[in-house]
This record gives sequence, structure tokens and C-alpha cells, in this order.
Amino acid sequence: MLAIHMTKGIDTPSGELERADEPVSQRREWPQTRTFVRMLLIIVALATTLWLLHALREVFLLVVLSIFFAYLVAPLVNLLHHPVHIRGRQRNPPRSLTIGIVYLAIFGSIGIALLLLLPILGEQVTQFANQAPMYLTTARGRAQKLSTLYQQYQLPASLRDAVTNAVTR
Repeated sequence: MLAIHMTKGIDTPSGELERADEPVSQRREWPQTRTFVRMLLIIVALATTLWLLHALREVFLLVVLSIFFAYLVAPLVNLLHHPVHIRGRQRNPPRSLTIGIVYLAIFGSIGIALLLLLPILGEQVTQFANQAPMYLTTARGRAQKLSTLYQQYQLPASLRDAVTNAVTR
């Protein structure tokens, strides 16, 4: 039910009071324009956020790795950061010294492990490279045996394809 008020306004079915002196097309375009502007701002904000994430991906990677590494190192630091008794007096080592000792122990153990394992790994890679032609010959021989089995049993093509796909996975 529409009613005209003394203020020259018209009640709409939604209960809002509209100005009678504004054109109807202008009253209906504003919500559409506002929705368009809102969607445009959301798209621009999303594109800017994605661009920032892309531009700062190396920094984010470093921050995530440093947080992860600090999370793993913190229990070792807390374990070593205890008072030390020297000449009957109790002394607390600085936390930075404890952190340095932990980092030195971690990187030192990684360095020693690499020093011991790299020569063995190098020999194994060399052996694999020397034996690779033999592995290839063996694989070809097995494929040839499979092919003769297919021909001997005269399997349908669909079954052969299913078996081949299952074996090569």
C-alpha cells in the first residue's frame, strides 16, 4: 500500500521513504552503481594482495623457514640455558651464547655428516651410472618376455592394455 506524505515522499513496499522530486531511474541506479563500485574495490584489493604475495614470496619463505627453525631449536636452547657452577659460584650464561652453541652444534653435525657421506654417495652414483646400461638391457628383456606372453596366450587388446597400465604404474 503506497501513501503520499506531507513531506512530498512516497512510501515504498519495503518501508523506505523516497523523494518524489527525484527521477525514478536515478533512484534505481544508485544501488546498482554502489554494488558495482564495491565489487570493483574487492577485485582491486584481491589483485593487490595477490601481487604483494607474489612479489614478497622469497621474504615469506625466509620468514616461514626461520620461524620453523626457531621452533625446532628453542627446546635445545632451553635445555642448555641452565646455571653453571664455576668455583663455587652459580653463573648464568647469556642466552645468545647458548643459541650460538646450539647453532654451532647443528651446523657442525650437518657438515661432518656431509663430509662422511658425500664420498660414499659419489661412489654409489658412479656405480649406478656404470650399471645403468645393464639395467636398461634387463628391462628390455622383461618387456620382450611380456610381449611373447601376450602373443602366446592371444589376449584381447583391452586386457593387454589393462595389464600394461597396471605393470607400468
